[in-house]
Amino acid sequence: MEENGFFLFMSRIGDIVFLNLCFLLTCIPVVTAGTALISLYTVTLKMAQNQEGYVIKSYFKAFKDNLKQGIIVGVVLELILAVLGYDAWMLLSSRESYSAAGFFVTAAALLIVFAVMQYLFPLMARYENSIGMSLRNAGLLAISRLPYTIVLLVLAAVPAVFILLTPYAYIYVIFAGGALGALLQSKLLVNIFSKIENGGK
Repeated sequence: MEENGFFLFMSRIGDIVFLNLCFLLTCIPVVTAGTALISLYTVTLKMAQNQEGYVIKSYFKAFKDNLKQGIIVGVVLELILAVLGYDAWMLLSSRESYSAAGFFVTAAALLIVFAVMQYLFPLMARYENSIGMSLRNAGLLAISRLPYTIVLLVLAAVPAVFILLTPYAYIYVIFAGGALGALLQSKLLVNIFSKIENGGK
């Protein structure tokens, strides 16, 4: 029994490593980062319910199915984040009297975008909706499930914290990073989605 548990654990570790490598490789073109995130959550949401099957096959099927929609959402969000990030950096380095207030407003806008993103890609992975409907639902969930939103943001920030704290962070980022974070998030997201699907609040 213990031996079976060990092999199951090692199998899950292997799935996370291979899934993360697939995710990183498909993020390299940058414009496909949105599609990669949808594909990642497609697999991790199933993993959270022990329904994943063949991880690599499932990932690339999801990547193919969501390529167009993922590119559109990903590129738009990348542009928004780039503009807000640049504004925040300029305001932070400015000595103008309004710069502090402007920085906090921009930082708040960035936080809102990141909060919505925690639900947007998982929603697109789980349900077949238009981009507009997925964005609307993501915004509503970010507000109505605020405690969950905070936890999801913390889990998403873990790789960044590792990068800042240790020079060996690249090991974690390459072999676990996005996939492990998405899996931990998915365990919460499955609970949220299941309650909604069953008519709960």
